Amino acid sequence: MSGMGYGTLYVNGINVDPSRRLDPGWTTYTQRVLYVSYDITQFLKGHSTNCIGVQLGLGFYTNEQWGGGVPAPAPEVFGPPPRLLLQVNIILSDYTTMNITSDTTWLGREGAHRKDNVYMGTIYDTRAERYNWSTAGFTDPYSLWLNASLIESPLTSPTGQLTYQSMDPIRISPYALHIATSASRTGYKSMPPGVIGGNVMDGGVFNATPLASQQVPTYDISQNIAGYCTLTITGRKGMTVSTRHAELLNKPGVDGIKYQGLNSANYQIISASDDFIIQGNPHEILTPLFTYHGFRYISVYANYINIESVVCAAIHSETTLIGNFTSSSLVLNQIQHNILWSQLSNIMSILTDCSQRQERRGWLGDAALSVDAALFNFDLYGLYVNFLRNIADVQHEDGSIPDTAPYSVGGYVADPSWAHAYPEITWRIYQHYNDTAIVKQHYAGIQAWVDYLTSRAQQSGLANMYFAYGDWETPANYPVTNSSLVSAFSYLSD
Repeated sequence: MSGMGYGTLYVNGINVDPSRRLDPGWTTYTQRVLYVSYDITQFLKGHSTNCIGVQLGLGFYTNEQWGGGVPAPAPEVFGPPPRLLLQVNIILSDYTTMNITSDTTWLGREGAHRKDNVYMGTIYDTRAERYNWSTAGFTDPYSLWLNASLIESPLTSPTGQLTYQSMDPIRISPYALHIATSASRTGYKSMPPGVIGGNVMDGGVFNATPLASQQVPTYDISQNIAGYCTLTITGRKGMTVSTRHAELLNKPGVDGIKYQGLNSANYQIISASDDFIIQGNPHEILTPLFTYHGFRYISVYANYINIESVVCAAIHSETTLIGNFTSSSLVLNQIQHNILWSQLSNIMSILTDCSQRQERRGWLGDAALSVDAALFNFDLYGLYVNFLRNIADVQHEDGSIPDTAPYSVGGYVADPSWAHAYPEITWRIYQHYNDTAIVKQHYAGIQAWVDYLTSRAQQSGLANMYFAYGDWETPANYPVTNSSLVSAFSYLSD
């Protein structure tokens, strides 16, 4: 099954894998679309009518997610509407096979998601939910269900491929992180004294603590995560419950701030909010499905609502903690703790640069700098193999590659220090996994990139590289190195 951007599969009213989120992974949709597979045998009813349903979200398959580039990407080739490609392969008791495919006989409607956006969040109208909608015999007198339409494939590239998603999926905690025996022996099951935050080995689920000092109901989970919150509430039908997320709180009197509440200045244009219009049932559970936020603090805006609980869960690509350490230094222990959480918050089918603002892109520079440390801490083989394939998918015939993969923002051609990720990640996978196949697979592409760099350097000289970010975010009052020399170093090391 492939839902573009995201799809959640139901069989006879049951979510077949409820811990999965944001599936399938993000790719260059004109070049490659991923599909996922499920064993649904246990959900089928023999000698009876069965029903299959899919809930679709836009994900990165929408114009809203795309930013400017040099030159700008072409967002017009992407949705909405969301799309579905599904095939059920059934092996019968006599070993004959039967296939069921999604076609125009399938029925669909606008569901309870009035908006879903990875960055901006969700608007969800629970009054539009239809219980048992994915069960046989379901009828709906309140909604208009229409036959599905055939839509042109997004795979417009001559070499476009529908590819099985071989990497581990994004999951919610505690199903997202496994602990290798060696890591639990050499690391810590309980955090060293003095380290602040949540222990990664505790499962990544946090019961939010209300903060008494805030004017709006505000909660603290004591750890910066990438994820979402589930609210249990009771209130009047038709009322709206809104959650806002932030990594920081305002401190009145500091930097001219005169009010309390969330400080989301670093989110820039991102609202990081989820809005729910409630049914009015007691103990209603509200959970966003097709988004995530980077946050520690949550404010809940609601009138005539009883907030019974706020529980937050981290999400990330499924992985195993394989390395960890403690020392006699509180500073080093805190740094390692922060590194683990930062790495988990930025593995979302691709390697992202941050988890909260309007970036969350596959910036190659960030991936290059972090790959070695990440592979010492976590088993991320499949994730990095997929990321290399994303890079190869956006490489031009002349060997050039962009700053991001999938290409959604930044320069095309990339700064050499950013595109250094292509050889660097390949080399680190070889070092950590003794995988010669990955080197063979990408050697020609890396050689083409280096040849391209060589031709450009011969034209301009090393002190005047064609494009250079330089030493990014140099601290104030420090000397700034010639940007071209920084990029030239990366070229020479490649």
